[in-house]
Amino acid sequence: MSETTTMTKASIEPAQDGYYWRKATTKNGKEIEIAIRPLGSAFDFAVDWPVDDVWKTSDDNFLNWSGIANYMVGHSSSLFYRYFIQISAKKTFYFQLTDGEGDKYVLRVFDTTQDHILRYNSDDSNIKRVTNA
Repeated sequence: MSETTTMTKASIEPAQDGYYWRKATTKNGKEIEIAIRPLGSAFDFAVDWPVDDVWKTSDDNFLNWSGIANYMVGHSSSLFYRYFIQISAKKTFYFQLTDGEGDKYVLRVFDTTQDHILRYNSDDSNIKRVTNA
């Protein structure tokens, strides 16, 4: 027979490892914690990713929220595009990346076993914002 738990009070603690922890007390006085962060949680990071053709490793907070483990912004060898963004991600997601001009690019990560690349043109090519699309 299962026991029904009713929460009588709750508080939200600051982000910890990409989660918000909700502390609660049952009607019988037992303390519990619940991780709050459903799949597809919204995130919005101001970044400064210069076009330097160098692989970077994400810090833990950015990795936990976005799933982007590594990234590079570089000069494209394409005849039609001057720049590229390449990411290695641990989550499938639609990412929206914004350059210095305010142009927005959507990059879909559908397979976490391979890198994903987006080529683009811009007059201010550094990436300034990363959000989920």
